[in-house]
Amino acid sequence: MRAGSRLPYLMAKAGIGAPDGTDVAGRRLPVGQDTPILESVYRSLLPVACAHGITTPEESARSIAELHRATAAAPDRHVLLPLLNGAWRVKGV
Repeated sequence: MRAGSRLPYLMAKAGIGAPDGTDVAGRRLPVGQDTPILESVYRSLLPVACAHGITTPEESARSIAELHRATAAAPDRHVLLPLLNGAWRVKGV
């Protein structure tokens, strides 16, 4: 959210000028449909998290197992994916 909300500022700072438009989009999915996405993102961050001592392979395996247990226990819950922020400038305007 931090970078996305700063897009107009970053565009102006880069010399592009103020955006001609902005938009924010989000997706809310049933947790059962979203679990593979959450697990994939989590696994992609593991090498860095383990290298910095934030977690261990054993702790992360328990976290992934808990994600699957929680999904099975409440499959009707929904998850809000991170918001997608956009800003654009039309050439010649």
